[in-house]
Amino acid sequence: MASIRRFNTARGVRYEVRWRPAPGQTERSRRFDSLERAKAFKSQTEAAQSRGIAYDPSGGRIPFRRYAEQWLEGRSLASTTRDNYAETLQRHVYATFGATPIGRLTPDEIRRWFRPLHERIPSTASRAYQIMHAILATAVEDDLIPRNPCRIKGAGSDPHTERPFVPAEVVLALADIAHARIRPMILVAGFAGLRDRSTQTPCATVTACTAS
Repeated sequence: MASIRRFNTARGVRYEVRWRPAPGQTERSRRFDSLERAKAFKSQTEAAQSRGIAYDPSGGRIPFRRYAEQWLEGRSLASTTRDNYAETLQRHVYATFGATPIGRLTPDEIRRWFRPLHERIPSTASRAYQIMHAILATAVEDDLIPRNPCRIKGAGSDPHTERPFVPAEVVLALADIAHARIRPMILVAGFAGLRDRSTQTPCATVTACTAS
């Protein structure tokens, strides 16, 4: 089991986690600047102990960016996939977590990073999260960290927004007022899968055709 001790320093309150990697081994300690970080590390350490892992925190000191780059180099990926992963990490992950040691990443930090990105560009957020989850899952397998901090349920699923079909009466009404030359085009488009899109609605598209 691990324990947390609160104490004051010249730079403010600090929290120290103390634990023994395995029975009979020398007690170790690590300090954090917030209780949340200390609790997260304590949970990770205890999870590792329950799995019989003699967890050494020195393995988690590698910055996320360095480990991610090593991870990319060691994966058998198509060149286009590798480039896509590298670009996604560069544009959406490294600015927030690049310099953070992988052992100090917490679920709360990842949630706070994911939420605004998902609100702006859901598909990109899901892809970035998938890559980050895979990288940290390998770190767990390598016994560098005891548990993957990416724990957002459903975050790696590519979001799908249902796009409703244009109502039949709308298609027929537009066909009625359209020039005879383009009427077949409207009917085919309307009944063969024309959908409402956020950037250009079918009505606007078909109306443009009727005006041409």
